[in-house]
Amino acid sequence: MFSRDASLRGGAIEVRGTDDIRRVCKQDLADGIRLRLLHVVTSAGITVVEKEFVNPPDDPDHCPPGVTDVLFHDGGDVARRANAYFEPRTDDPA
Repeated sequence: MFSRDASLRGGAIEVRGTDDIRRVCKQDLADGIRLRLLHVVTSAGITVVEKEFVNPPDDPDHCPPGVTDVLFHDGGDVARRANAYFEPRTDDPA
C-alpha cells in the first residue's frame, strides 16, 4: 500500500517510512481515535474522500475535526495522494 519513502504530515507531526506510519496509526487507535467516513466522490481521474475524526471524550483535541483525501488516478492504481486536515472556522467578523 505504501512506498518505502512514504511520509505523513499533519500539524506539527511529520512521519517518514512505513514502519513509523504504522506505529503512529497503531498509537492513535490505542488512544481511542476513530475515523467516520462522510462522503466519497469519484470520477475517471480523481477521488475525493471526506472523513471525520472521532476523538475520545478525555482528549477531544487529539486530532483535528476532519480530513479530506484527494486521490489522483493514472488509469489503474492511485498515482498520487494529497490530504488536508481542517480546523473549525471561527466566526471572526474581520
